Amino acid sequence: MAAKLYIQVCLPLRLDFLPWYSTREEVRIGQRVSVHFARRAYVGVVVSIGGQPDVAAVYAIDSAETGLADISEEELRLWEFVSSYYMCTLGEVYKAAYTAGKLRFEQTTARIAARKKAAPAVEPKAFQEAIDFGDKPVLLRGTDRVPYYLDEIRRTLASGRHVLILEPETDFGFSLRDALSRALRDQLMFYGATSGQKEKREVMAAVRGGAGPVAVIGVRSTVFLPWQNLGLVIVDEEQDASFKQNEQVPHYNGRDVAAMLARIHGARLILGSSCPSLESLSNCLSGKYEMVRVGEVLPEVEIIDIPAERRKRGMVGNYSRRALEEIAALPADALVTIVRCYQTEDDAAAELKEVLPGRDPQLLTPAAARKSSSHSALTLVLQADSLFDRTDFRADEKALQMLCSIRAHTDKLIVQCGAAAHPVYRALAGDRAAQDAAIADLLSERKTYKLPPFTRLVDIHDKHGLVKREVLQRDSKLAARKAELKLKYGALYAFDVDPL
Repeated sequence: MAAKLYIQVCLPLRLDFLPWYSTREEVRIGQRVSVHFARRAYVGVVVSIGGQPDVAAVYAIDSAETGLADISEEELRLWEFVSSYYMCTLGEVYKAAYTAGKLRFEQTTARIAARKKAAPAVEPKAFQEAIDFGDKPVLLRGTDRVPYYLDEIRRTLASGRHVLILEPETDFGFSLRDALSRALRDQLMFYGATSGQKEKREVMAAVRGGAGPVAVIGVRSTVFLPWQNLGLVIVDEEQDASFKQNEQVPHYNGRDVAAMLARIHGARLILGSSCPSLESLSNCLSGKYEMVRVGEVLPEVEIIDIPAERRKRGMVGNYSRRALEEIAALPADALVTIVRCYQTEDDAAAELKEVLPGRDPQLLTPAAARKSSSHSALTLVLQADSLFDRTDFRADEKALQMLCSIRAHTDKLIVQCGAAAHPVYRALAGDRAAQDAAIADLLSERKTYKLPPFTRLVDIHDKHGLVKREVLQRDSKLAARKAELKLKYGALYAFDVDPL
């Protein structure tokens, strides 16, 4: 009989320790094993072999033969990063990466394979040619990003390596997956909430080392697939807030986890956006990322200063005479969109009948205008200053991103505001030099007030809500400060690192 061996197992639970178990079977790091904890059965992951338990009672594992694929070294490294960076337990990351539904899919697949006595999985292809992935991640800035994506995707697939494409949950009125589907056909796979069980099983088998390289497109949780042989990671609309998991622990940002995933696998990272986050722009200015600008055709943008117009009697209610003249000059059948930033729908509709008699423009909120599937001849944004939430230090950045999204759905954008010299409006309407200067001003303000991306914020929550916000310096002691906070507040609190 083999000697008793002690192992530590990660369970899909919020535990500040790794439970010890014993076994006389041969096990390996990353192997899934069946165990009991607090009288309940779990599938755990072996994360440590050998050593002496620091507890009096150690129970034996139920079985080392689960029929489930091992968790790879790369997956475990990614889990450890998420656990450390986002201040949660390894078990909580395991639970997020392998949800109950995902585990059931794997168990079903294992049973089917056992019944059919399936052949062993095909080993990943060897590289067909050497690829220079470059030393730095790339921030692809502009609207015409798809051709660049396709070139890199095809090159990576030809080398025999997989591709991950993350897309936001927000609907921007343009479907990246549709464009990629037409170009890549059978080499593109989808993974998400709308995918069926069979489709999910096929994706997981493919990225573990199936018959050939594939490109997988999905939302933030796709980073937790069991990736092997990953060669390229693309995060489109990298600035989008839907990449941040806010509903449950771990409160991770899919964009940042994707960056670490690429680093672990030695894969190239491309972040794409027409209005990048200040974090990514800061990384470019510091030399950590390389910025590549691509061609884009932007509509004309006009900023109207409301106080200046009022001084010369250029306002009719909430509308500038200048904007009304522009609308009047359009053909009768031209689509006009009015974006109301603070008025109620009834008040805005009543005023529209007075100032634009005979016209029937569409009246939208900023969120609706951002997602609009229609393209307007002219879009007028009223009281744009209402987009700035004075309690949110990210308000400037969010307002700029909102206005850039609205700009994508029109031939001309007119923005009425109370402070035309604000960096947001200069970044929206200026040429490239003016845009860069405005972004530099926004980053300078963040630095002055010791705000991200120059610091790290940690929101501490209990079951009732936010308890405290800590501002941590970004230096070599950052990880130690996070560990001190976890120790100080204990298991009754949850942490949100880099809240949005």
